[in-house]
Amino acid sequence: MTENGAVQQFVGDLLQKGIVDVNFEQLVSLQDESNPRFAAEVVEMFLEKSKGIGPEVENNLTAGNFAGVVEVVHQFKGSSATVGAHAVAGVCSTLCQAAKEENMRECSSLLEKLRAEVTDFNSHMEAFLKV
Repeated sequence: MTENGAVQQFVGDLLQKGIVDVNFEQLVSLQDESNPRFAAEVVEMFLEKSKGIGPEVENNLTAGNFAGVVEVVHQFKGSSATVGAHAVAGVCSTLCQAAKEENMRECSSLLEKLRAEVTDFNSHMEAFLKV
């Protein structure tokens, strides 16, 4: 199987399992001979950004800065949607709403769910980078 064929097979498997949505497939399709690592570079940026999301949200929650939570999580929701991480983006949407309502208990619970979703998604993206 060619490298491109292996990537397409991997992406198809991720789509079928519901780990990514069509945004990821579209991201991968933007690669060509002039920029063969385009999707990998975007994924690497997402992985780097995702390392700080938990601590950043937690620090804002600890400070009672719900507006800060909304701002940080909203930006991360956009990044998540770009790479096809629909489950992560969904948790971000719910967490934004809880922060707008200043519901500390719900925000704390959703932060843990966000961390779990990010960890799961990132493990699949790390595997993608090895294909």
